[in-house]
Amino acid sequence: MTFTHFIKTFRSMWGGAAAAAAAGPVILWVSELDPPWPPNNATKVTTLFCAVALILAYVSSRTLKQVAGQTVSRRELIKKKSPYIIGSAFLMIGLIFGIAYLWIYSKVVVTDTIHLQSRTVVIRKVVGTDTKAAIAANATSNIELLQNALYDEEKVWTADSLLNARMSLLTTFIFTFFSLTFGTALLASVSADESGKPKAF
Repeated sequence: MTFTHFIKTFRSMWGGAAAAAAAGPVILWVSELDPPWPPNNATKVTTLFCAVALILAYVSSRTLKQVAGQTVSRRELIKKKSPYIIGSAFLMIGLIFGIAYLWIYSKVVVTDTIHLQSRTVVIRKVVGTDTKAAIAANATSNIELLQNALYDEEKVWTADSLLNARMSLLTTFIFTFFSLTFGTALLASVSADESGKPKAF
């Protein structure tokens, strides 16, 4: 498969799904469901990973196609189906990471609204699980803790606790869309090879 043919696979059903998966980080950013940390960079980093996933899907489809073309026995038939198995596995992995991301997001992301004179500002912060000793005795809700600290989470939660929460959120976000993009792009590529050309909508 040439790179031009690979691009044309995006006119197929799986190709459309791959495009949607690659655009997923931007969609969640618009919906304000992306990780608040690192500020303004989580979506950019994840989009870059999605681009890498598309390239890897193209390279993998060529490699797996060469292996599949040599099939002569039942054992080799498994190799022929390996692109579908791998693509489906990455879809499942992506869904699992997606569920994990939403669960972690619900636990560690706190949203508050500040009404200023001319506009309303929405503040989203990643919080930890362990508060610092100086404020542990006065612990209330996470929003109240943030408000009392003027929305500086570093003053409330321990550094290790914040790092664990931030990295858990970021890594599940990245691997959700990396896995979904790779899986759908690989399935789009091998499906196009099977049919001889991509099926348009």
